Amino acid sequence: MVPNRSPLNLASVELGKNFILSHGYIKNDFDVKKWPTPEFLDAAAKELVEERRQKVTTAKLPDATKLLGDPKRIGQPGERSTWRTQGRERRSNNG
Repeated sequence: MVPNRSPLNLASVELGKNFILSHGYIKNDFDVKKWPTPEFLDAAAKELVEERRQKVTTAKLPDATKLLGDPKRIGQPGERSTWRTQGRERRSNNG
């Protein structure tokens, strides 16, 4: 069941409420249509959307802790990049 206040969901909650009321699990009846408040549902929906956005936007990014510990990381102080040193070697061999 999706957490919203659609007529179908409220009817489903009403059926469940009537069942547990008739079997003595709850003592006091209540109006299902007045029971859910939109503030809680809106907050839950925002949390779900944010969780999903975080998963989707960061799913393809590498783990930063692995990158920081990698000795082949580009741009470390005192290290020349491979393409520069290879170009200099080629020039010195050619002439």
